[in-house]
Amino acid sequence: MELKEFVKTAITDITEAVSELQSELGNGAIVNPALPHSISNGSVDVVSGNQPIQKMVFDGA
Repeated sequence: MELKEFVKTAITDITEAVSELQSELGNGAIVNPALPHSISNGSVDVVSGNQPIQKMVFDGA
């Protein structure tokens, strides 16, 4: 598989998973919320309304 195809497939799969997850959640969590500004260090230091925002990083290697 070419790198270009791998990247396209991975991003498509991730965005579809996020969309499906948001539809399935019933606990008030928001997947990939719009941020008022960027998260600088990945900690729970940005608050949107009353909900803390946590940056998640996955290593697919």
